[in-house]
Amino acid sequence: MAYTPPLATEIPWCPVCGASTEGIEVGTRGRFGMAVRNIACTVCSLVYQSPRPTREEMAAYYATGYREHYGEVSYPTTDGGNVKAGQPGYEQALDAWHQSQADNACLLGATKAGDRVLEIGCRHGRTLGLMREALGIIPYGIEPGLEEAEKARRAGITCFVGTLEDYEPGELRFEQIQIFHVLEHLHDPLASLLRMREWLTPGGKLVIEVPNLYQPYGLLEENFFQNAHLTNFSEATLGLLLVRAGYGVERTLDRSALFAVGAPDPAASELPRAFSTELLRAPRETPAWVAERLATYAALEKHKHLLLRGNASVEGLQQIAQLLQRPAFVSHTLNTVTDLVEFFMKQNAPRAAALLATAASMGPHPEEARAALNRLATQLCAVAAAA
Repeated sequence: MAYTPPLATEIPWCPVCGASTEGIEVGTRGRFGMAVRNIACTVCSLVYQSPRPTREEMAAYYATGYREHYGEVSYPTTDGGNVKAGQPGYEQALDAWHQSQADNACLLGATKAGDRVLEIGCRHGRTLGLMREALGIIPYGIEPGLEEAEKARRAGITCFVGTLEDYEPGELRFEQIQIFHVLEHLHDPLASLLRMREWLTPGGKLVIEVPNLYQPYGLLEENFFQNAHLTNFSEATLGLLLVRAGYGVERTLDRSALFAVGAPDPAASELPRAFSTELLRAPRETPAWVAERLATYAALEKHKHLLLRGNASVEGLQQIAQLLQRPAFVSHTLNTVTDLVEFFMKQNAPRAAALLATAASMGPHPEEARAALNRLATQLCAVAAAA
């Protein structure tokens, strides 16, 4: 069935700082070749969609074509692959994924027996169910999908069918609220965090997980950027958003996904807190800083994919070597070098492996990373010389 995604017609103010509608363009396409324009805010460096579809258009999209458009969610397997519904190993992979999410939620939230835990976008309630089995929490969920909400209810989860904006808990308050891979979909994440703040008990925790802009997955414009992801957070911009919403940032984890734990700051008043440049958590991460590293990531990932698929050439190798010397997200540089060194060593080509490690060691990376790359390059040069 042909499906037309919602049109991007709305020019928003930056969802985090609210101080600008301008930015450096860092992408014009998204997954499935869709037109998705992302910019790095000129004030706080948040990467977000502009223009974007309206809230009403996205609501209709989620209610009709979103799941059909993106297909069934796949889950990682222990052998490094992915499986979808109906494929062998799907149920085991799904359970393992939810178990990891439940473990993260309990650890980050310091969850205790008897805690009332609300999950935004709880789907079928599996994560909450595992937390209840492990700790004896009292689970609550918000889920807009009718079928998934019904599954959560059958699993014993008190589940509201609808969106965060529609939910009214009355006098009910929660020791923990968790929101996993939902915040990036919201038109007004600041307003959403303010609402959730009112639902927490004194000392209650908000646990967030979002895709990590500084550790993208796959090709940038062909996979990571998506029409449904209206914002793309870094550790700094997510922290800024929490502070503006009146939270103290208790912990962040900069991993393949980005995690943050916040608790209502009792000293915060007149919320949302007015933006000022003094609130910027990483001033060196300017829009140009972010844009340059995203450009390096995009180009390096494309060349790496071509090479690993058997399209190796001298010119391609030289281009990768040049890219490895550019400003970059350090984790991606290290992962790329590791992948390509492994590839070339299997091809019995230690000189090519040594060339790339040497090039990366000369890049403007942190000293610790450069030292590690230099040690690797020295080892590979010795292997190449002995070959």
